[in-house]
Amino acid sequence: MFPEEKSFSISRKSIGLAPLIRENNHILNNCLRLNECEKFLNLNEIQLSNGIKKELLKTINFGESVYICIYSALKVKKDKNLLQAILDCDEITAQAAAKILGIQPKYIKRLIEDGYLTQPEKGYRRGLKIGEVNKLVSEIKEIRSFWLSQARINRQISVKRATAARKIIRGESFKEQLFQEMENKPYKKAILIKTAYALMAVNYYINRKLTGNIIDHELIFLRQNCLEKFISFYSDSLYLKAFYPEMWTKTGSCCGFSQNIFNCPNCVQFISEKENLAIITIEIKLEDFSFRLNFPFLTKKELQKKALITPADDAFWGMKRINNQDLKSFKFMDLFQYLSSFSL
Repeated sequence: MFPEEKSFSISRKSIGLAPLIRENNHILNNCLRLNECEKFLNLNEIQLSNGIKKELLKTINFGESVYICIYSALKVKKDKNLLQAILDCDEITAQAAAKILGIQPKYIKRLIEDGYLTQPEKGYRRGLKIGEVNKLVSEIKEIRSFWLSQARINRQISVKRATAARKIIRGESFKEQLFQEMENKPYKKAILIKTAYALMAVNYYINRKLTGNIIDHELIFLRQNCLEKFISFYSDSLYLKAFYPEMWTKTGSCCGFSQNIFNCPNCVQFISEKENLAIITIEIKLEDFSFRLNFPFLTKKELQKKALITPADDAFWGMKRINNQDLKSFKFMDLFQYLSSFSL
């Protein structure tokens, strides 16, 4: 039985409902009306819509009406995790979120800025996901302790930082300086910067090997895994954008959002029509860090060695450009271990 057939293999009669139409319409008579599905799963209209958007409930259009297949509705009803995933999409106000977390509403904005909560489409007072808020209940005490310690550190250091020039501390490499700087950042921001630096370093090592006609397939495979996880992990981030620059140049449009780049219809069609290398560009801007990184998207056609070499990356820490010497300070074995841990 094919997946499509299996999706419509449970009839209305098996759950005590009369057929929708008398004709022998196999698919339609194995579906629920929207209001029937709401009652069947004990959901409201908005929750049902969220289930459809998350593709947990399979739909079919018949005329101007939308129906939901019984098979997918039963899966959600029997699996508490699937049902909870739908309920977690419920939206609440900042006031309600603050009450759940036991903090003042003004701190909700900081939770959004630090990456703990997803930024709503309009402002931050409405549209927060209740699932994200509930997950923070067990973490909020630790987060507040971190904020207090961060405030103490900030009082001990100068408010003004010399971004025009950074002195290299004797005996301390660029990599050690950057990682030490990240110790005072929120976890999600720290991982964003450290992994962007690591991906830039792995590009340097791969390209350097390729100029010597050495193809390190294990390293290239590791980079691809890390890239996909990196984009997925920061899909809702305001600090990261991923796109195909060649598509943007030729068509003047691209999805431009990291969460859509691998499933955007325009992007998928663009890649399928390519006969050689396509480049994915990632732009990251966070505080005094900025990265513009280029990665190969390997098409079905076998690529030549020279095609694997990507355009040069560019990055700044304040006014300092991150150069090859800075990338080499991330020793190869340390880099391999870091990316291997990240890709798990």
